[in-house]
Amino acid sequence: MSPSTTQVEYFPNRQQQLGLRVWAEMFAELRRHRGLVWQLCVRDVSARYKQSVLGIAWALLLPLTMMLLFTLLNRARVLPIGPTPVPYPLFVYVGLLSWQLFAKSLTLGTQSIVANISVLSQIKVPGEAFVFASLGQALFEFLMGLVVLSGLFVWYGVVPGWPVVFVPLLLVVVLLTAAGLGFLLGLANAALRDVSNMLPMLTTLWLFATPVIYPVPTSWPWCLVSILNPLSPLIANIRSLTLEGRWVMGCELAASVVFSILTLLVGWRLFHLLEPKIAERL
Repeated sequence: MSPSTTQVEYFPNRQQQLGLRVWAEMFAELRRHRGLVWQLCVRDVSARYKQSVLGIAWALLLPLTMMLLFTLLNRARVLPIGPTPVPYPLFVYVGLLSWQLFAKSLTLGTQSIVANISVLSQIKVPGEAFVFASLGQALFEFLMGLVVLSGLFVWYGVVPGWPVVFVPLLLVVVLLTAAGLGFLLGLANAALRDVSNMLPMLTTLWLFATPVIYPVPTSWPWCLVSILNPLSPLIANIRSLTLEGRWVMGCELAASVVFSILTLLVGWRLFHLLEPKIAERL
């Protein structure tokens, strides 16, 4: 054997052998690479707006344009929404802003592995860092959207009550749900690129199945769709706490929180288990 030859001991079943200890390893690994997650987030945000004429204004245009579109459709009675507790533009903008946080996080998380496969195949970095960094980019655009929301509050003379302090907790649940689904769909996208092409259609259909542009439905069968949709109680409570200062869909909200945690744990675990095979396949 040549003196310069390096021996690497490989344990193909190491992930399975760790058992429950793998969670401690996963969190410890993420903590060690928290600086990398931040750098990736800054890189992605800078690359998105660096050579753009409008710059970060693009982060405001999508929810603002959709708000104007749905407002016009509502006033033209093309989409008759019915009464809302506050003026409809403000009502729909809060829903759209929350929804865009989820949809953007899910889309970027699903595409992050394939988009960064050249890095994963050359440098030993945890692949979940790219998924979590994608949440940062979506959160940045959400924070920019709060500028418009503040203007709408002033324009319509609406002052949020103290229960709005609970909204950040619900936003965290939204991000965790997007991360868990992003892990699962990211793996599927690495195996079948049709997943990435199908995602815009999926998020569009999911938007209309969620009480984003309309209040929580109470008539059959739409109320059943709302109950079974894990995003419905999250979006409904974010809007209700912000605009009305009250909780809604209590049981459904508890189920959504459980769904979010389980989705994150299962998705992250499967991703951690299959990550070594991703670069080989791609």
